[in-house]
Amino acid sequence: MSRKRERKLTYRLSSSTDSEHCSGINSLQLTSSNAKQQHLFTASRDGTIKRWALNNGGQRAPQYEATFGGHVDWVNSIALVSPGNSQVLCSCSSDGSIKLWDAAKAEGKLVGTMYEHSDYVISLAASEHKPYLVSGGLGGEVFLWDLSVVQTQSSLGTQREVEMRKTKGHKESVYSVAINSLGTLAASGSTDQIIRLWDVRSGEKAMKLRGHNDNIRALVLDKHGKYLLSGSSDRTVRLWDLGQQRCVQTFAMHTGSVWAIEPTSRDSFSSFISGGSDNMVYRTSLSTRESELLLKEEYPVLDLAISSKEDCVWVATTSSSINQWALPSKTGGGRSRKNSAVVAMAGNLPPPRSRNSTSGDAASGEDQGPSPLITEPVAHGSIGGSPGLIRHEILNDKIHVLTLDSQKRVVKWNVLTGLLEEAWTDKTFDDVLEEVQPRVSVPTWFSADTRLGCLSITMEPPQCFAAEVYAADLDPQGDEEEKCNLGAQVLQGLLSIWLRRRNERNPGPRSKAARDSDSTKNSVNSSQPPDELSGEEPGSEATSGVKEKKEMSAFVPFPRELPTFITQGRQGWDWVKPEQMDGTEGESVIPVWCLDCVLRNNLLAPPPQKYSFYLSPVTGCGLPQVTSASGQRLHALPVLRVKKMVAYVVNKLNAQKDMATQGSSEATSPSHKGEGSGSFVGSLSRFSFRRQDSLASGSKKSSEDPAPPEPKQESMQFTEDDIEILCNEEVLALQTTLATVRAFIWKKPGDVQLEYRPRRPNP
Repeated sequence: MSRKRERKLTYRLSSSTDSEHCSGINSLQLTSSNAKQQHLFTASRDGTIKRWALNNGGQRAPQYEATFGGHVDWVNSIALVSPGNSQVLCSCSSDGSIKLWDAAKAEGKLVGTMYEHSDYVISLAASEHKPYLVSGGLGGEVFLWDLSVVQTQSSLGTQREVEMRKTKGHKESVYSVAINSLGTLAASGSTDQIIRLWDVRSGEKAMKLRGHNDNIRALVLDKHGKYLLSGSSDRTVRLWDLGQQRCVQTFAMHTGSVWAIEPTSRDSFSSFISGGSDNMVYRTSLSTRESELLLKEEYPVLDLAISSKEDCVWVATTSSSINQWALPSKTGGGRSRKNSAVVAMAGNLPPPRSRNSTSGDAASGEDQGPSPLITEPVAHGSIGGSPGLIRHEILNDKIHVLTLDSQKRVVKWNVLTGLLEEAWTDKTFDDVLEEVQPRVSVPTWFSADTRLGCLSITMEPPQCFAAEVYAADLDPQGDEEEKCNLGAQVLQGLLSIWLRRRNERNPGPRSKAARDSDSTKNSVNSSQPPDELSGEEPGSEATSGVKEKKEMSAFVPFPRELPTFITQGRQGWDWVKPEQMDGTEGESVIPVWCLDCVLRNNLLAPPPQKYSFYLSPVTGCGLPQVTSASGQRLHALPVLRVKKMVAYVVNKLNAQKDMATQGSSEATSPSHKGEGSGSFVGSLSRFSFRRQDSLASGSKKSSEDPAPPEPKQESMQFTEDDIEILCNEEVLALQTTLATVRAFIWKKPGDVQLEYRPRRPNP
């Protein structure tokens, strides 16, 4: 694993609670009904697995018990394996890993992680009576895992490879796998439209089946490995007789891809329930070949789980909620449809049939489709979720992110505090974006993603230390002259509990730096030089230096709750809950660059970038050139504010005036006091002595107004209220930065052209 990948850190922001998923549910798993307490496990696209205690009486809703957090991408499939007397929950993810969990532990203890797949791991299947697990993924590999020796995290069990990559097995991605209850036969389905069967004992190919016309998305084997059910994106479900190695029945009741198949009983294999992209869930009898529409979900169906009593079915969809539906005991008269039996060699099957009309719809002459037997889910059986995020935009200030969720709510997040600051339900995302997008320019220091249904913020050095703002921008009480690094602020907040507990464990001289960091209230100063205007070229001695640490803003990142964060190390990803850190965690959990920042205020920042610009007087304004030579280039950091440019101009004007006044006093007579040779001092005095009330009102002095008293020569000074800076004839606000001027006002490549003049009255 490359060093670059080791250095990422990601934290997540979400408005959902621990007991809510915030994205679609990919997989369901029910524990045995023989257990004292039956549980339902739910695996989501939000990267988590949750465990729910079920009330078999149905009088109350499922009770949330635990979250299994360790994956950093979609959890695609889960399966339960029982090696020995323990019960292991296995999960696979788009992060390329298979994780093993102690299913009985209160907090979902991670037992081990396996990284053998070369790409996303899509499907898992476990044998009911053997400690075997089968996995398949987008890399085309199929693996068999023997979990009988899994004891600790360092002992992950023995691996026997059933088929590796593209050499002898599938030539394309594997989307579905299955294994029979006795653990003797495994199956895999691929986008190559082929089903392969494997002898688990020898690891050899047993057979391959052809017949589907598209990707094979679901597979189920009966207990003894005699029959196989397959569901495909070609909209059909096929029943295969493995003894004859052919398809014996084709069912074409779905109008979309078939993504989930669940037999009502693996022992008898008499009927099955199926669902897919058409939102429909059908129950089909293998003996009568009749299908009945049980229910219609609001969203596409991803997985199904049937209770052992066959009295209810749990349905997982692309929504974050899970519905429980009561199953009718018999087929409903007039609502079933008969599928023609197809007895033919695989590969010579007819194309998928369209949906048949029910008896009540034929009179209209149109195929309206059957009506579902069940119209409402069990009142107390469903598990609610929160709406997932589906779109985002990082705002120009690089502090806020705008998001849109599946219920069309627009939210503005603060990535420094983790707080939801504002929400809109009556405006479109684009309208809100146009309304709240600030006209500022700040370097990008993080990347954002909503793939998991929540807002994920990823930091990676050195770019994560590229953005700086003034303390006053974060806290109204902050120092207007002090800059703070946004990436460092976040790290100080995320590791604040760890740092405190580390200091409690290791009091002494080595924790002094950390205590100094606490004394500044989690504020981190800039590691870049002061943003003074300089005539030096970038890279000179004037551009290299570190500011001395001072106390400044009282701003504290994440004031309410620290978000869970994820770090990437040599052994994969570590899912870290800040409140569970005890201060002993080191480089194996926290990247070195994070430790350097928090403990030593050493930021692995990119080289400071300076912008070049010209500063000259507006033609005809009467003010002189402040730089040593006309057309001299100046250099400053992008964070330089117009307010400091004004101060620079005022200081230069006053310095030149003082020099001219001193020279004119020696060279002129008392009768010319105040004018000076060359009229330079007189030119300055026309603006220096103008009264502020006249500037504000914009009125000219009338002949009736008494003449102001002649001020003393030593008090002839410009103030910052007397000068304004322009770019492209637009007067710049004092808080505007050089980067903002260049990005939104100058809008051209090359050096920025700025001008100054006496401040004009407000209109």
